[in-house]
Amino acid sequence: MDIGTSSYFSYNVAALASMSNQQLEDLINQGRQKVIEATNALKTLSRETLEDTIARVWKENPSLTENQVQSMALGRQASVELEIKRREAIYRDVLTRQQTLMMFVQKLITNRKVQEQQLAMANQASYLNQLALQNGMMGGVSQMGGVSQMDLLGLYQQLHGLGNPQGMGKNPGPSKGL
Repeated sequence: MDIGTSSYFSYNVAALASMSNQQLEDLINQGRQKVIEATNALKTLSRETLEDTIARVWKENPSLTENQVQSMALGRQASVELEIKRREAIYRDVLTRQQTLMMFVQKLITNRKVQEQQLAMANQASYLNQLALQNGMMGGVSQMGGVSQMDLLGLYQQLHGLGNPQGMGKNPGPSKGL
């Protein structure tokens, strides 16, 4: 199984913003799969002791001299070590790319949520402004001689002893002389 860095999926960071949340999730899952593949590739390569490698080489080539067997075993050991280092580098690269992708996607989704919240707040403010304008227009139509319905209601309640003499909904302030 060759999992060279070229087999790792590529993505354009600028193109991430145009992707749907589902596409981003699929991209993250592809990256996770590549991390798993890189991990498995690293685990599948077994390390042998030099003695085990020598024994295996001797068994495969009984006609070789001891020096030839040792030389061949050292060569195999070196090849295995190089392959392990290569796979470790690929694993680190794949993992770093996945972490970078996750960071970009997380920022993108966070920004989208903030934009959605701002849009919802703007829509709510617009709706409240429309209601206020409608109520203001209705209040303006029902005003008689510059006195609104609320002012008339307040005057009526004050005359009949129902309301607050300081004005409706206003704090009368600290009491004097108590």
